[in-house]
Amino acid sequence: ERIEHSRTPVAMDTVKRLYERLHLAVRRMLVALGDLGDARCDALLKDLQRFVKQTTPLFEPGLSIPSHPTLLDLAEIHGDMTAFVGQKAAHLAVIGHTLGLPVPDGFVLTAKAFDRFMTENELPGMIEAYLHGISVDREGPLDDRCESIRRLILQAPVPDDIEAAVTTAVKRWCRDRQAAVFTAVRSTAVGEDTEISFAGQFATLLNVPTASVLAAYKEVIASKYSAGAIRYRMRYGLDDRETPMAVMI
Repeated sequence: ERIEHSRTPVAMDTVKRLYERLHLAVRRMLVALGDLGDARCDALLKDLQRFVKQTTPLFEPGLSIPSHPTLLDLAEIHGDMTAFVGQKAAHLAVIGHTLGLPVPDGFVLTAKAFDRFMTENELPGMIEAYLHGISVDREGPLDDRCESIRRLILQAPVPDDIEAAVTTAVKRWCRDRQAAVFTAVRSTAVGEDTEISFAGQFATLLNVPTASVLAAYKEVIASKYSAGAIRYRMRYGLDDRETPMAVMI
């Protein structure tokens, strides 16, 4: 109700704790009903378990993302790939494929690249620990925790094979142009630029030299965990795992 009527930010772990408290209270009430000899107790407990089985996955959303590579050239992207390249990259690719309009050369580090970067550096558990129980209504604690998360991300190494793929791509640009290349590194997160726009929440870095592309990639990932972006996501009741950060270069 807070999300629907007041747009007040709500942390999903808070909702989960309230849900668990309600589940425990209802279970105790039904057991007490059985202690009083009410024959409906067993049937009601079974109904409760069926309800719990159906609702518990809501707090642990699983993304149904098709298998895909960590890096895709814009020329390879089509409009049905939004689940792993994001709306922004998919729309830009459609402009080139369907409308035949000129679009810049580029590639996307996909949702799979984001997942690899996060899991291989053991970041999800640490981020969850930093954000657990934090109030999004007060600026100080959340801002401090977000700065700690940002530091973790910027210090983490990009997996070797992803770094190699990016290096190969940008070197090809330099070779083809026979000149130094400067890039734009932009978010194209899954869920961004949809009904929930995330307008202005994520980073865009311009005039990035090729030697700094990987550092800029991590800056964009880190912007996913800015205090403003977290408040925005919670305002719409989204779990962190529902918005993996693809990045367009």
